[in-house]
Formats: sequence, structure tokens, C-alpha cells
Amino acid sequence: MALTKVTGSGANGLTLSSTDVTVASGDLLFGTSGKGINLGVTSNTDANTLDDYEQGTFTPVFASEGSNAISVGYAGTPGSQYTVGSYTKVGNTVHFQIIIDVDSISGGSSDSLNIGGLPFSSFSYITGGNGGGIVIYGQNHNTNPETGIVLGSQTNIRLYRGGGAEYPSQTQDLTATSYLQITGSYKTDS
Repeated sequence: MALTKVTGSGANGLTLSSTDVTVASGDLLFGTSGKGINLGVTSNTDANTLDDYEQGTFTPVFASEGSNAISVGYAGTPGSQYTVGSYTKVGNTVHFQIIIDVDSISGGSSDSLNIGGLPFSSFSYITGGNGGGIVIYGQNHNTNPETGIVLGSQTNIRLYRGGGAEYPSQTQDLTATSYLQITGSYKTDS
């Protein structure tokens, strides 16, 4: 098959050959929603269709799982370089990174310590869990959290101490200079 050039508005933008489609400039867009790229198959199957990809940022915040509210001030403005979350969503899986830098804290109780503000709601609880994260760096905590689990049908991570046996509480663990970096992933409900 000879090369075929598809032109529009006087520009040679798309070249078709017997083995490749080349887009010289611009983006590859689908005319209707719900379409995507089928990988590793010779026919369209939903399980092999890449139909969702997104990158962005979100603002993580410490939250109370119980009824006693916690009030936390953050270094810099939430969403700044000091307290920020970033994510990449591929299909129904979200990969995230979180930095939280605490400047002040008040209120709270022995309720469990969560981080709220994930960009998408997770699946409801399923066999094998929804996902979670690992604290890759932390300082100025009374009892350092090490891991977290993404709670079902929510946008929160519940933090856990070593061994996953118990979660830290607000008043026992956060200080006015606590700092955390967390990375992880979870499945979304969409």
C-alpha cells in the first residue's frame, strides 16, 4: 500500500501506511464520547479499551473519622508546594502523591486520623481492598503513621501505624510541625 496523506485546511497532518498512522501535529480526538484506543486486540472489547486518562492536582487535608472535628493550619496555602496532592488516572485506577505540611493544630480527639480530598471516590469495599498508600517520609509525629488504606466509597485515606494493627489518633499523633509524604493508588467507582 502506498502512503496516503490526509489533508485539511491546506495542511498535511495525517499519513496512513500499511503499518502505521502518523499524526504530524495536533491531537488524536474521537468524535463521540465513550470511545478509546484498543490495546493488544484485533477487535473492540471494553476490557481492552483505554478510554480514560487524566492528570491533575488536589488539596489533601487531615480529617476526623469520628464526630470530633480537627482544625489544622497548613504551611503555605493549601494546594501550594507545601500541601498538595497530584494524581494520574488511567482507566479506573488513580495513582497519587501527597505532601502535607502542618503549621498549627487544634481540636480533635482520639478519633482516627484520615487524609481527605482524594480526587475521585473509591469503589465500595471489595475483596482485596480498594487500595492504599505508603508514607515515604514523615517527621514530627508522636507515633509515626506508616501506611494508609483508601476507605470504601469515599475520598479519604485512614492512616495506620506499623503492622497495620491500629490507626493513629488526632491528638496523639499530629503536632504543629508534622510533615508527611505519601504515595499510593486505588480503584475508583467510575
